[in-house]
Amino acid sequence: MNKRVFLAASVFSALALTSSTAFAEGPAWCAKYSGRDGGWDKDIMTGKEPRWVVYYIVGASCKPDSETNSMQKELESAKKKWSAKLDMQEQDWADAAEWASEGQGTRMNTNLKHEKKRARSAMTPGQQFAFIDFDFSEDGAAYDADTLGDKLSEVGRYAYIKKCMKDKGDENAANWAMCQPDIDAFDPKKFSSELRMDTGITGAERMEIRLRYVTFQDELKEHAAKVKELQAKDAGYATMFKTAAQGRADFKAKADPEVVKLLADMDDARATNSRKAFDGCSDRTWPAWKKAVSAIEAKKFANFKREPGDENLIVQAMAVVIGDPNGYMATVAHYICEGLGGERGSMDYFTKAAGNTASRWPGFRGPRTAALTSMMLNGVTLDDRDARIDYPDVNHGWMSQNMSSGGGGRGVVAKVEVKGDKAKVTFKKEFEKQEQCTNWKSSNRITQITSSGSVIYESWCTASKSVTVDTSFPPQTVKARYVEGLKPGMAWSSTEDVGGVAYPKNGAKLPSLFSGAVLK
Repeated sequence: MNKRVFLAASVFSALALTSSTAFAEGPAWCAKYSGRDGGWDKDIMTGKEPRWVVYYIVGASCKPDSETNSMQKELESAKKKWSAKLDMQEQDWADAAEWASEGQGTRMNTNLKHEKKRARSAMTPGQQFAFIDFDFSEDGAAYDADTLGDKLSEVGRYAYIKKCMKDKGDENAANWAMCQPDIDAFDPKKFSSELRMDTGITGAERMEIRLRYVTFQDELKEHAAKVKELQAKDAGYATMFKTAAQGRADFKAKADPEVVKLLADMDDARATNSRKAFDGCSDRTWPAWKKAVSAIEAKKFANFKREPGDENLIVQAMAVVIGDPNGYMATVAHYICEGLGGERGSMDYFTKAAGNTASRWPGFRGPRTAALTSMMLNGVTLDDRDARIDYPDVNHGWMSQNMSSGGGGRGVVAKVEVKGDKAKVTFKKEFEKQEQCTNWKSSNRITQITSSGSVIYESWCTASKSVTVDTSFPPQTVKARYVEGLKPGMAWSSTEDVGGVAYPKNGAKLPSLFSGAVLK
């Protein structure tokens, strides 16, 4: 062979080999791929199922077979199309490569791993997604989203909106009203940017979120049309959306940033169960609770149902407190601190009442739960009498407590003695005249057999006399913080070692203290 021809042929072969080798290795992002060799499947590549299309694009790009080598234009066209649909840049395909390397069972499993002991405030956007998307959260998506506060990312907002729109029936309109402002605020570009930059989750998890998101814009359009139709057919639904929006606005206007931060810290402590996070929390939560209660008008505590012989008004007073945004947040923060952060079995009656009263109340954890509370308090009415509204069920099992109690007293205060963290409250003497039997007569007729087996015979009184009886309660020893502001002459009651509601005097309509918090 002519040297010149031989040299040309050798160069051509070398270039061809280099080109073939470079293509076989695929793009740089293929370093993340460890799956099977990819082939060309026209039906899949031109189909609408993103999971299979992306899987085949990755395989064909990173480990092409001979047929795929001849379909480069088609492959690039498919990749460009799905890059646009998924808002992916070239480097994002490394996430797709990592995802495609998983087994089919894992690729089709739509649940992202949620680490329960992760502080809410430290969650990255993808971790927020896994947290809100978690199907077994007893608090619900709205409460979970509210716990993230101003740190809620666009990826986390997306997870909440998806949950909100999941149920399609008209009866779920309350949920839709709660999340409408989130829908209005959603920013697709911010979503993609946050997800791309998130190193708190794996590339495969980032890709999983993208694959779920691909139909989101169409879902939003479908949902918007449903909401428009719903409001057009019954003005009650339009009122519901306005009421929810107003509830969110009112919360934003009233929420004390210091209380918001305090509850966020306590939610972090609850999630991590960290001794360090709980350390010294009472020194923060108790003053915050007193401040929030003192800001509530005393007249809101006026309509208690005071049963004769039972002056334990702690639960009724607590219900008033959690009806206020800051009161609710301070109450839950204090419950988390002393109820969940204290030693097992050390929870006092006040803390039990705080948790139990809030356990089924939507409250004001943030704007979404505030919207639900607003709708429920304002009694939205539909014109269609057959239609129903299913308000989201609220059941915070971690707050629920047994409210049985033992011990306590009530009466007009004579003296308050404080020693360290304890206080002794002595009552003024109270006397009343009673008729007491002085002589009994029994028959042989059996009227009862008790559970212990004792036999009770019929008996009756044959003689009696009038006596004066001391009906005042003995002195009560309670925690000192619950009697701050308590003075002689006040009508006061206690349950176990907890001081409850105090009135300026017997017969007063408005209380002046609730467990050491001044009512104005």
